[in-house]
Amino acid sequence: MSLDYDLIIDGIIDPRIIAERLSLDFNGRQKLVESKISADLFATRGWSITIASCEGYYVDANTGQAPWEWELGPCVLVNFELDTLQLELASVSAARAVARILATGPEDCAFVQNGDWLLLTRFSGKLCKYQREGWWESYVGLNEMIPD
Repeated sequence: MSLDYDLIIDGIIDPRIIAERLSLDFNGRQKLVESKISADLFATRGWSITIASCEGYYVDANTGQAPWEWELGPCVLVNFELDTLQLELASVSAARAVARILATGPEDCAFVQNGDWLLLTRFSGKLCKYQREGWWESYVGLNEMIPD
C-alpha cells in the first residue's frame, strides 16, 4: 500500500524555485528532467519527492464533510511518496516541507492525501484545515506545525 501527499501550488513557478524554498539537502540525489525534479529521500525524510510544472490540474477531493473541486491553469505539483514503514516520520516530515513552502510564498495551494482527502487549502492568504479529527490529530505536534 502506498501513501501519497500532493501539494498543488497555483501559478507559473519553476520547480527549482520550489526546491530551493524547501531547503532540503538532496546530497546530489536529485534528478532534473525538463520541468520536473525528483529525489529519493526515504533514508532521511521517509519519502521521495517529485516537483513538476503542470499546464493545468484538476483536484477533486473530500473535505470530510463535502466534495471539493479546484480547476487550475499553470501550477506546480509537489508529490511526496511515503514509506509506509516509517509513516509517522514521513507524514510529519512532509508536513514540515509543506509548512516551509507556505512560509516562503503567498501562492494559493491545496494539500491532498492520496488524491482523495483534502487536508489544507490557502486562498488569498487564508489558511483552512480539513480532516481535523483524523489526520491533523494523528501525530504529535502536526496541528501546531502549520498554525491556522
